[in-house]
Amino acid sequence: MQNMILAQDAVLHIHPTDKFKDVTLCLELMDPLKKEEQAGRMVLAFMLQDVCRRYPTKKEAGKALDMLYGADITVNSDARGNASIFEIRITAADKRFIEDSDILQKQFELMHDFVFDPNMKDGHFQKALFEECRLKAITAVRMSNDDPSSYAVQRAAKVYGETIAARCLPDESDLAALKEEDVLFLYSNILSGSAADLFVLGHVDPDECMALAEKYIPLKDRFAKHQLINPSDRSVLTRKTEDKQITQSYLVNMYDTGHTYLDSEMPAMMLGNGILGALPTSFLFQEVREKRSLCYAISSENLVYDGILRIATAMNAENVELTQKLIEEQLQKMKDGSFSDEMMETSRRMYINSWRSSLDHVKSILWDDYRGIILNQDDAVADMIERFQKVTREQIAQAFSSIQLKTSYLLRQEDAE
Repeated sequence: MQNMILAQDAVLHIHPTDKFKDVTLCLELMDPLKKEEQAGRMVLAFMLQDVCRRYPTKKEAGKALDMLYGADITVNSDARGNASIFEIRITAADKRFIEDSDILQKQFELMHDFVFDPNMKDGHFQKALFEECRLKAITAVRMSNDDPSSYAVQRAAKVYGETIAARCLPDESDLAALKEEDVLFLYSNILSGSAADLFVLGHVDPDECMALAEKYIPLKDRFAKHQLINPSDRSVLTRKTEDKQITQSYLVNMYDTGHTYLDSEMPAMMLGNGILGALPTSFLFQEVREKRSLCYAISSENLVYDGILRIATAMNAENVELTQKLIEEQLQKMKDGSFSDEMMETSRRMYINSWRSSLDHVKSILWDDYRGIILNQDDAVADMIERFQKVTREQIAQAFSSIQLKTSYLLRQEDAE
């Protein structure tokens, strides 16, 4: 990958490849995570997604994309670890396969239109657009809260606290109180102050990309840092039960692992998570769901940038106590190294294949490139695969030995005894 400076803390990254028949531009804008900005970022992403000043209606914007042979634009506000990431991605056909030698220029121009020249009037976002997108955000939050599984995960994160709580969807009240000028202020700060990384993935000429970026992507000097890893340091255990009119109960346990993505123990932690609950062959799935039919669903997730292991399950209320007991028994097996060679090799094979397959998908490649820049890693995928191949049973047991339960949240069927 070739890196070219656009301005202070604003870099153009060229990832040459002939693997795809299109070219992807992806602008990543990173800031430290702030809970109070989540509502504004959510609304802003909706506002920049469909229209801009040049194409003020969805119909006009859609026609512009069609003229670029079915180009696609996505705008997303995400939060990972201790970072808020605002992403704008535009994919269009590679000029080798169409009769338009200027399509890359038009693609850069489209990025400029949607990011740097939004649908404004007299320096303000259009009121109707703001209200439409705020309502869209409120609807999205309501839909998430209406799904008991999603609601339980969000509530558990809020009980846990720290940055994982700040990453939760905004409250509906925060969105209702949001004003157009709040979003405008946030938009201005993101463009002028965020750590900026522009990726170009495809069969392209780096010099042409640099010339187009200088013309269409007006990023000025800023003083920003990449931040992602945020180890948890929660010291107390909190248990919380909430009753709600739902058809089944949801249990979410959150454990401090003591290991984040850059730690030497992380490959062992990842493979161990496959053995514990991430795969259909895992302890949690087989012992709790299949053998005893105690729950409808159960899985574990390794939050690698926080050093947190999350186990989530859905069951009838009368099965909560036994399910909790069985979860702890499966964790003890991990700490003791009491799992078969077959389980360990299945997990190893699945994770290696997953990381290899990431090299065949644009979104995964871009994230691997971006994460490598954030964490100052080269060839992270090949390195992780090599580390997976060397993980031993003893290393998995050692990685799990420090796990401690810090939050247990139960969303219980109302009136359950």
